[in-house]
Amino acid sequence: MKSLRSLTGPFITLLLAISAGWLMQPVDTAPQRIPTRLTPAPDWSLDATSGTTNRLSDYQGKVIILNFWATYCPPCLREIPDLSAFYRTQSAQGMVVIGILVEPESRLIAPEFVRRNRILYPVLYGTGEVADAYGVLSLPQTFIIDPSGRIAGRYLGRMRQSDLQKATAPFVSPHLTNEPTGTVSGTW
Repeated sequence: MKSLRSLTGPFITLLLAISAGWLMQPVDTAPQRIPTRLTPAPDWSLDATSGTTNRLSDYQGKVIILNFWATYCPPCLREIPDLSAFYRTQSAQGMVVIGILVEPESRLIAPEFVRRNRILYPVLYGTGEVADAYGVLSLPQTFIIDPSGRIAGRYLGRMRQSDLQKATAPFVSPHLTNEPTGTVSGTW
């Protein structure tokens, strides 16, 4: 039987290698746009860190930036300031940012994490069912939902404020700065 000391070395080496891999992820690469068809966004009803219950239908007529993330995901953490800045500058123009936290024990860690990181947009407690409905297999993953409730874009990787502006540009009138375009009859 091997001693505990002989097993500790390889375990620590493996742990360090995994940690280094996370930390060495490219910081400045653009998010990957995943091809998508204009399909109705799966409906959900989720509790928020604020204590309210939010539903997708609560945001009818608005452009929704739906971001799946976790506190243990370095690119997720790096995109929070960009999501917050976008929310701050674009919410008055009919755009909404919603974070869906998908990790075990999220109800224990999320309220303090949201407060400490000054996240202004709604953060919801995700479920496996919602992540499955959207086909989320890796984080961060961001969906752009148009005013009629259809998925208009899907992005894998860290979104910066400029990426968010580019992704939502089709919903901004070219003649009126930051004004949303008319809605199309849809799934609401």
